[in-house]
Amino acid sequence: MFKKYELVGFFFTSILGCLLHFVYEWTGENIIAAIFSATDESTFQHLKLFFFPYLLWIFVEQRKFGSIAKNLLPAKAIGALCGTILIVVLFYGYTAILGTNTLVLDIAVFLISTGAAYLVSYMIVMNKRMFSSKAASMVGGCVLLLMTVSFVAFTFYPPDLELFRDPTL
Repeated sequence: MFKKYELVGFFFTSILGCLLHFVYEWTGENIIAAIFSATDESTFQHLKLFFFPYLLWIFVEQRKFGSIAKNLLPAKAIGALCGTILIVVLFYGYTAILGTNTLVLDIAVFLISTGAAYLVSYMIVMNKRMFSSKAASMVGGCVLLLMTVSFVAFTFYPPDLELFRDPTL
């Protein structure tokens, strides 16, 4: 049953993430939309396209499996970290090799990273003894909270780093 939820979660995150690319523009640059959708073409803004749908799906899974999968939150936190880190590594890796980015490869990076996040979290949840303590759940929840707060804060106050620069400007 959990495997099916992970597969649906992959498609949910992939589809919603693609749609969130346009929500900020579609809403006339609404400040609420800015929190969870891309406001420019920076790599950081594209990380939000993965993270917020993934986070939303965590709530679905927590409601369904939280009482039986004691390691769900740490597994999902590790998945979120893997997905975001992989997007950065794959994007900057392929653009360093090619010297430019392409839409097809950008989408492939997004899908591969999303798939990896769900695969990693699935493997951890299936190993019921891994990260199954209350402390691990608290750490997992704190990591997800910290990531959420960071995404919101850096949306409005981005550091002067390459990750946050819009390459179209």
